Amino acid sequence: MRQGTAQPDTRILLKFLSDDTYIVQFKGVSDLITALEKNEEQAVGTCDNKPLVRNETKREISIPLNHFFGPYPGKSTDKVLQKKDSKVVYDPVTHEKSTITIDFTLNQKDK
Repeated sequence: MRQGTAQPDTRILLKFLSDDTYIVQFKGVSDLITALEKNEEQAVGTCDNKPLVRNETKREISIPLNHFFGPYPGKSTDKVLQKKDSKVVYDPVTHEKSTITIDFTLNQKDK
């Protein structure tokens, strides 16, 4: 889920490291959303007689999702990997902070 919307194409990767830890990576994109692109044009200086022009254009965009959590203690041979963690992320485009929380329990399938 991302902001209340299901992410059917999100991939979750477990990367096991040589020091008996692992990293969880989430990769995907949001469904298409409609956003407003705002543009302003104004002259300053000797061309002050040019009026301020503001335009808003509707655009359909998708938001990339690529986050890392960890490293956490665990090996690929462990029967159960379990973790609950949160982190605050900063969006450089919107200048907003949001919290991403993961909560998972992975059980190794019996052979």
